[in-house]
Parts: sequence; C-alpha cells; structure tokens
Amino acid sequence: MTSRNGSSSEVESWRKSKAKAFVKELLENDEMCMDMPEAQLYRLYPQHFGQYSQNQFICNVKSLKKTIREDREANALQEAVTAALLHDRALFPKTTTFWGYDRWEGSALISNRNSHVRDLQGTENPTAKVYSHKSHGPAVAYELGISIFENGLVWINGPFDASVHDITMFRNPDDPENRLKVKIPEGKKAIADKGYLGEQHTKIAPPSQYDSRELAEFKNRARARTRTSMLA
Repeated sequence: MTSRNGSSSEVESWRKSKAKAFVKELLENDEMCMDMPEAQLYRLYPQHFGQYSQNQFICNVKSLKKTIREDREANALQEAVTAALLHDRALFPKTTTFWGYDRWEGSALISNRNSHVRDLQGTENPTAKVYSHKSHGPAVAYELGISIFENGLVWINGPFDASVHDITMFRNPDDPENRLKVKIPEGKKAIADKGYLGEQHTKIAPPSQYDSRELAEFKNRARARTRTSMLA
C-alpha cells in the first residue's frame, strides 16, 4: 500500500540507506544545508535522492534535522554544565542555589532543564540507579533553571542519581523548602517538556501545548545565546 508520502518499503529502506548517511553527513557538517529548504536539497542531489519521492524525502529530512538539533543542544548543555560545575568547585558538589527573584523579574520565561554529568566513580558500583540514558554510562543529574532573557542560570539543584525522573527533582519531596516548584514567582512560567504535565500548581508551559511556531523559534535562539555565554 502506497501513501502520498511514499510506500512503507520506501520508509524502511531510507532508515539504512546510503542516501540517509549522505544527507546526515551534509547536515552535520554544513550549516547552509541545515538551513536549506528540504525540497531544494532534494533537487540539488538527484543522483543520491532520486529513488525517493519528494514528499517522503522532505518528511525524512525534517525528522533528521530535528534529531541533529536536539543532539547538538544536549551536547552543548552537557559541556556547559560540566564546565560550570567543575570550575573552582569540588567534584559534583551538593548544591541548591537560587539566584533570587531579581533575575526572574527580567525574565518572562525560564527554561527548566536537566543535565546529566558523567560520573566515573559510578563505575565502582554500577547499578541501574546511576545509569544515564543520555551519556550511556554512570552519571549524576542536576536540575537547571535557565533565564532566557537574562542569559544565565537562576537555579541549580543536585546531584541526583541519573535514574531520578525530572518531575521528582522538581517536586523534591526530600527537601520541600529547597525545590524549584516553590521558587517560581507568581505570574512567571517555566518552559518544560511533557514530563512535567500534571503539575497543576506550577507555572509549567510545555512547548508543544502552548508555543506558537514563532515563540518556539525565539526560545531556540535564546537558548543558543545562553549556551554560547556559558561556554565562553
């Protein structure tokens, strides 16, 4: 059975194809290709992509671009947090830090993110609790609040075992006075993913539910500025 986006065999063949490997290398190494409309990229290399329908190619490449951007964001945040935590500090300090409401007042939005930092000591006692699906090994997790407009951190809490869920860090039942859930000022909203849905008493705004395309693009640009600043 063939849909307007291509046959099921076509979809399956793409996953392991040389065409996918070729376009993945292009996207990872050439920002012009990342920004190029998918249809233009399709027409630019007919010798590589001609066996696929244009609609299916566009769908596949959009998905591939999304994955590459998410991987870049995760890697950049990992590097930024590792640098921030290890600069003039003990290794993996226990810390709960709130930079005050003045930072929030300049921020209509913060991004609530969690980052896993590799923990080589975890190899001495490897268990499921310390395994991180992000770094594929032992790690500790930190909860971060990034002020988008102010371009910096407003909150950091951790370390937690890598297996601890994001929403558990957010609620932090073991330390109810020092948790992000009670630090969000009245009228402010934190940007978080669907893992935080169900928090009725918070100001969580999952991007997929509340963001217009323009706002989503704005936040991505703002996060990029934040990462650049933290890595500088």
